[in-house]
Amino acid sequence: MKGIFLALILTLVSSAVLKAQDYVEYHRQGMAALEAKNYPSYLENARKADSLRPNHPSLMYSLAKSYALNNQDKEAAKTLEVLTHFYASVNVLDTTDFNSLFHSQDWYVLEEMVKSYQTTKATSDLAFEIEKAGFHPEGIAYHAKQDVFYISDIREGHIYRVNQSGTEIELLASLKELGYWSAMGVAVDPTDDEILWVTTSAVSLFSGYKDALAGKSAVLKLHAQTGELLKAYKPNSEGQLLGDLILSSQGKLYTTDSNNPIIYTIDESGDSLTQAFKNNDWWNLQGLAFSDDEQALYVSDYIQGIYKIEVATGAITPFINENERLRGGDGIYLKNDKLYILQNGSTPKRIAHIKLDSEGYGIAESLSFPDQARGDMEEPTLGTWVNSELFYIANSPWGYYDDENQPKTNEWPALKIFRLKTEK
Repeated sequence: MKGIFLALILTLVSSAVLKAQDYVEYHRQGMAALEAKNYPSYLENARKADSLRPNHPSLMYSLAKSYALNNQDKEAAKTLEVLTHFYASVNVLDTTDFNSLFHSQDWYVLEEMVKSYQTTKATSDLAFEIEKAGFHPEGIAYHAKQDVFYISDIREGHIYRVNQSGTEIELLASLKELGYWSAMGVAVDPTDDEILWVTTSAVSLFSGYKDALAGKSAVLKLHAQTGELLKAYKPNSEGQLLGDLILSSQGKLYTTDSNNPIIYTIDESGDSLTQAFKNNDWWNLQGLAFSDDEQALYVSDYIQGIYKIEVATGAITPFINENERLRGGDGIYLKNDKLYILQNGSTPKRIAHIKLDSEGYGIAESLSFPDQARGDMEEPTLGTWVNSELFYIANSPWGYYDDENQPKTNEWPALKIFRLKTEK
C-alpha cells in the first residue's frame, strides 16, 4: 500500500482534540492488535477511534481493513464507499488489504466512484492572474461602487485593492504595521460601503509569527478608501483563530473560529466579540453563508460538513444526512437556492454545488461538481459574488513554504482568480 496510509497524520489544532483525546490511543492499540493478529481487538479499537474522530481518511481506512480481516466484507465496502465520497484517492484501492473484495460488485462500484471523482471537470474560467512572489491570498471581496476587489494576504497581513483585470494592484493597508497579523476573511459592509471588515489571526506562516502570538485574533474595521483602522474587536479571551466572516443586509457580523466550535458576533456594547452560536459537535469552522431571507446561517465544518443554523432560535442541524460528503469545505456561497462549496479538503480538490429544498436543507441527489481534479486549481479558498458570477481564489499557495515556514519564492505560482458563471 502507498505511504500515505503508513502513518496516522493528526494535524488538527482545534479544541475539539480535547473532547476526543483518546482516539490516538485507540488507534495505537488497534495497530498493536493488528501486529499481534488479534483481529477482533483491532476492529474494536478501530471503531472507537473512528467514533471519536470522524471522517479521518487514515482512521476510516483502518476501520475498513479491520472489517475485512474479520470477514465483514459488506461493512468494509460500505466504509470505503463513505470514505471515497470525500477522499477519492487511487491509493485507497491500490492495496492488497481487501483481497476478499477484489472481484465483487462492491469493488467495481468503488473503482467506478474513484474514476468518476478523478475525472477532470473545468467549468470555471480564469478571470485574472497576479504575478507577485510571496503574496499569499486568502480572502476576496468585491466592492460594487468602486468595481474593485479587496484581497487579503496571509504572509504579510496586507490588504490589496485590485481592478477586475488584475492589472492594477494597490496596497490599501498593512495589518502587520498596524500591530496585527495575517489577513484572513474580508467583506465590504452592506450598510456602508466606506467600511471594510477584515479578520486577522496569528498563523504560523505570518512573517512576524512567534510562539507568544499563538491564539491571537481580532476583527478589524477599516476605511475602504484609505485603509485607516477605525476600530478593533477582540474576544474576551485568547486561543482563537478567526477565519471567514459575513455581514447581514442590516450589518450584523458573524465570524468563525477554527480553533473552537464557536461563531462570534460583535456584542451589544459594540466593543468586543461575543459568542453567537456554539456546537460541541463542530471541529474546525470555516466559511459562512446566509439564506436569501437571512433566517438561516450556513457554516462549513472542515471535518463534519455543512450545518444549518436557525438565526432566531440558535437551532443547529446537519445540512444533509450524508454530511461527510461536504467535508473539507472552505468558503461557502449561496445564490438562487443553491449552495456553492470550495472543497480544498477533499481528494481531489473541487467546487461543489447543491440545491436547497423548501426547508433550506440540501437535496443530496442534486450534489454535483462543476470543477474537480484540475491541475490549475491547487487550493481554492474564499470567493465573492459579482452579480451572478462567483469569483474565487483558485490556488492559494499554502503548500509553497519550506520546513521553516519561509516562502519558496523561486517556486511561487502565478496566483489565479477563477470565475464560475452560475445559473440565474
